[in-house]
Amino acid sequence: MLSPAQETMIALATFALSLSLYQPPVVNVCAHGYTQNVWDPRFSPGQRWSYRNRPEDKGSILTIYKIDDVPGIGLVVHISVDGISFDPEHRDMRVESFAIRRDSLDASALNMLSIVQVPSTPDRYSAWQENCGGLTYSSTIADTVRTLQEAYLDRQRTQSVFISLHPVNRSLEPTNVPPSRPEYLKMEVLFHPYEGSDIGTVSGQFVTKDKRDFSKTTVEMTLLPFWQNDALSPPQPPLILKMNADGKFDTPHISPGRYRIRVTLDGYLPDTHEMGFFVDRVREYTVRQVRAKQH
Repeated sequence: MLSPAQETMIALATFALSLSLYQPPVVNVCAHGYTQNVWDPRFSPGQRWSYRNRPEDKGSILTIYKIDDVPGIGLVVHISVDGISFDPEHRDMRVESFAIRRDSLDASALNMLSIVQVPSTPDRYSAWQENCGGLTYSSTIADTVRTLQEAYLDRQRTQSVFISLHPVNRSLEPTNVPPSRPEYLKMEVLFHPYEGSDIGTVSGQFVTKDKRDFSKTTVEMTLLPFWQNDALSPPQPPLILKMNADGKFDTPHISPGRYRIRVTLDGYLPDTHEMGFFVDRVREYTVRQVRAKQH
């Protein structure tokens, strides 16, 4: 057994260790007050500027919405940049809104192009007010856009499952004939969330080296309740999509959640699987297919 003196020493050591491991919460500097709508000799709300952008964002323009003076940070300029793409194939052009330090903006801006009317409250301003230190970028606009793109692409992680598809005429095959050797078709499914929202779109594509016609292929998506024993109220009708000849499909905007996916290829029995679409999760599906018997 420990003596009272030893117990006291252990207690003091434990307390000292807890103090050394304690990390104070991050302080929101805006919570103590800051000055809104300050004057600046070069920049003012409504100005549209060209800037030193990334090569893939050629023609992108920034718009200034608001200028604040925050203690501990300095002048903060709220801007948006249009004509940028987070898609490596440049299939969509985006508008990104964020706050940036005034000196970082000064290092990026090139020529003032025009002046337009802008709302007094920028997009996502309330979120910035709650964490203005963490949401004020000190890098150039090009580097900030690159950081936002990396965060966007990081949300598009992939997973793999297998879906078995069987030919319609499989029941007519003789029982003494071994089944056809299966082949594998990969179908990539990506969820593209809108910036600052859980809602997004889904795109999918069969990946194959063989030249096939997928124009008769359908993908049926039915939203499921989050818990298996629950029911949706009101029930959601399924979303029925047609692939093009190259095996691609796109959805209109959908809500996040669990979906039942029913894939039907011409000459094959439909098969279903469940998958989830969330802001931080994207799935990659591999479809196991057996070639239909030719007549």
